[in-house]
Amino acid sequence: SLKREPLYLFGSSSVLDEEGSIEPGTSLFLLDRNFKLDRILLEEKRSLIEGLQVKDGFDGYSMIVEMSKAGQGVCVGPGCYLHASDDGSLFRWPIESDRYRWEIVLLISPTAELSSAAQSFVAYAIAAHLD
Repeated sequence: SLKREPLYLFGSSSVLDEEGSIEPGTSLFLLDRNFKLDRILLEEKRSLIEGLQVKDGFDGYSMIVEMSKAGQGVCVGPGCYLHASDDGSLFRWPIESDRYRWEIVLLISPTAELSSAAQSFVAYAIAAHLD
């Protein structure tokens, strides 16, 4: 694991009511009900997503993020990928969990010898401030 990122609930501020809460009936976009992280979040953070309509079966995570930015629902993801907007048009709420983080992993064969370029990339990724 190169990085462990905190998790956030993310979306357009247009889905929030006057008190700043997510409107009941708002869509929660998940990749797939069999995607392990989504299942864990549904169980562990049920109170956080109470009243949301779970929609899943999407082909790609970028699609879910774009739909959330467009105000069609909300999604969950890592802080390094889901950036709040300076103008307040997007929100990013932390999902507190001592048990789960979004991990950014680089898979390398244990017997592989890394090229100098690959070693430089790994050093950069480990040192980078992704958020």
